[in-house]
Amino acid sequence: MIDHTIQLGATKYFVIVGCPLKDVPFGQRCLALADLHLLALVPMEQSNQRLVAAELEKASQRTGAPRVMVCDQAGDLTKGIEHFQRHHAQVAAVGDIAHHGANVLENRWQRDPRWGAMLKGFGDVNQQVRQTADAFLLSPTLRNKARFMNVGPLLRFARRVLALLKRESPHEKAKAR
Repeated sequence: MIDHTIQLGATKYFVIVGCPLKDVPFGQRCLALADLHLLALVPMEQSNQRLVAAELEKASQRTGAPRVMVCDQAGDLTKGIEHFQRHHAQVAAVGDIAHHGANVLENRWQRDPRWGAMLKGFGDVNQQVRQTADAFLLSPTLRNKARFMNVGPLLRFARRVLALLKRESPHEKAKAR
């Protein structure tokens, strides 16, 4: 598995972790942090396919070429894996399920006018209730980056508001806002 992690100033860290194929708990459980071994932690001020491929090659010289590589499908990582695969054709590349799910949601919901209307409604109410006694009606905000990986809190909030409105006697402040 490869990804960029913590950014300190202009420097990001490129991480490669792996699990020997013989130790993968197929059919028993999901991989756990304890199953993974740190193969590389490389500070990078910039990242591109060439640099990613070079670090993958260095790691494979120490451990052997991997059977499968997983990444979040960021352009530099995906292209770096493709470049690496030119010399290691047996390596399969897959995207991680969390990012795949977020991409499916984004593709479906971005075209749905109800999604945009809901976000606009939440934004309008947030402006009205901020720093008031009705601030309990402030909705969580989506992050600008990877927002569809963070929709859970917003959907739970929407469900709670709907529950307040669907009571036999709807919550008056929620109804008004």
